[in-house]
Formats: sequence, C-alpha cells, structure tokens
Amino acid sequence: MASVARRFYERQAVADALGTRLNTLTWNIGQVRKGFQTELDIVPPVVAIHFLPSGYLEKQLGRGLTGDKVFERSVQVDCYMETEARAETIADDVGDFMDEFFAQIKDPEGNILGNIYCSDSQTIVLDTMPPLFKDAEIKRWRGIVTAVLQADYF
Repeated sequence: MASVARRFYERQAVADALGTRLNTLTWNIGQVRKGFQTELDIVPPVVAIHFLPSGYLEKQLGRGLTGDKVFERSVQVDCYMETEARAETIADDVGDFMDEFFAQIKDPEGNILGNIYCSDSQTIVLDTMPPLFKDAEIKRWRGIVTAVLQADYF
C-alpha cells in the first residue's frame, strides 16, 4: 500500500475518533477537518488535524521502527475557539483523548488494515495561542496539541 494511502487512512481514523469524542463531550464541533484546508474560513469552534513530517524518511514513506509495517506519526490538532478559556479546555480534552487513543485503521470498504495509537504519553504537548490581531472581527484563540502516534499494519 502506498504511503499516501496509509497517511490518508490514518488521518481519517484519528479524525473520526476525535470528532466522536469531542461531540460526546458536548463541544458540538461537527466534523474534524483533515489538513490545513486554507480555502475554508475558520469560524470558531473548529478543530483540524494535521500529520506533520518529522524527517525525510517519514515525509516520504514513514519511518520504520521494528520493520516495514510500523510507522511513527507526528500529529498536530488545532482547536480554534472564541475565548482563551475554551481553547485551553478543549486542548486539555484533546490531550486526554490522545493519552488513551487507540483506533483501527480501515480502508473505504471497511477492511481493517491496522491500528493507530499513542504509545508514549510524554510526547503529548499542549499549548494555547492568542488571536493574531487584537482588533480582529472574529476572535480565534487556538489550542494546539501535538503527539507522536504509532501505526501498526497487519
């Protein structure tokens, strides 16, 4: 399976699980955006997930840890909210989610290809950033959560 397809399925698994968890916690964010999607307006509340490269091999193929079927993925979740308190709170909820995260990776037909999970809580980092402009019409506080996930394929 191609690296692009793996990352697509992994991102879908994380986004679906995160969206379900946040909506269960009454955040009412709807669907988690996948990728930066710069053509879409950011009107809080919005949550977006990004898979970041952390090295040349991972950027191209994924970095094998114990063979060709295990990949390490750096993930960033951006949570745009109206206030600092909401951004901090949702970042905490996302951090808790990542700490216990485990999901199946599935293709569009529903076949299980593998699992994706956070194997090291020490890799989870939370931060909050203020709006870029003081007099912006729409205040967009940003909670940021980064973590390193592992994807195991069968």
